[in-house]
Amino acid sequence: LVHAGSGGLGSFAVQWASKVLGMEVSATASARNLEMLRGLGAAEAVDYGLPDGEGWDAGEPAYDVVFDPMSYMYEGRTLGGRPSVLADDGHYINIASSGWAVGEEGMEDANGLSSYLNLLYYSARRLVGLGGIRYSFVAVNPSGEQLSQVLAELEKGTVKAVIDSEFELKDARAAYEFLETGRARGKVVIRIPHGDEAAAGRANPGPPDSDGARETLFNVGLHCEGCANGVKGVLSKLGKGVLDVITDVKAKTVVVRSKGLEVGDILKALEGWGKRSGRHVSLPDRI
Repeated sequence: LVHAGSGGLGSFAVQWASKVLGMEVSATASARNLEMLRGLGAAEAVDYGLPDGEGWDAGEPAYDVVFDPMSYMYEGRTLGGRPSVLADDGHYINIASSGWAVGEEGMEDANGLSSYLNLLYYSARRLVGLGGIRYSFVAVNPSGEQLSQVLAELEKGTVKAVIDSEFELKDARAAYEFLETGRARGKVVIRIPHGDEAAAGRANPGPPDSDGARETLFNVGLHCEGCANGVKGVLSKLGKGVLDVITDVKAKTVVVRSKGLEVGDILKALEGWGKRSGRHVSLPDRI
């Protein structure tokens, strides 16, 4: 069973489990996304809006594995339901997660202490030989080997990336606000311009946005991440007026998002770094 099967993580998990691992997969989602789940490979698509005990937690069948990327919502019903959602020796995979949005108490909806207590409880039962379900609490860790496996399946077309929408970098706030609605199907992508794409855009520096901040593109002779870190260190000395620094070693550019700073002051700081490191710095007409 994959919870939130139409989301960014769930949509991948449904495909990987059914098409790569050969498992029979059920998945939960809102009613409008059930057909999407079937298209991704789910043998059964269940409306999570059904009342307790009438949907995925009805107890038939008892699942061998529950993959839960929204455990802050589903963990209690998954582990506490009667009859049990999981088989006696089933595996509950709790993906450390949050709802992005801030709840009524001013805190982000996320895994609480109960998840760690459940991990201790079920692990202790198995340790002393009482058996029961296997509980895994999983945080994302980078793995080149696993990414290579994923890329191989993507190239073969076995699995696909499900993209709900794309936002420009300047609209990142809107992208996060959209995520907070909980209605994204698959991933939300933020496009970061670089190279010719960045240079062919609007006037440089760009006009200030509603917050009074603006972005300025600089050509900087970056040749490694060390240089990029050096640039960021130099610009950090300009204080809180520098809101963000985006470096692109391949395109040899730096985009500076600033507020209340003159472009000439930023350029002067970069030119100082350029003289010390033997790198050329310039301010193109367009971004």
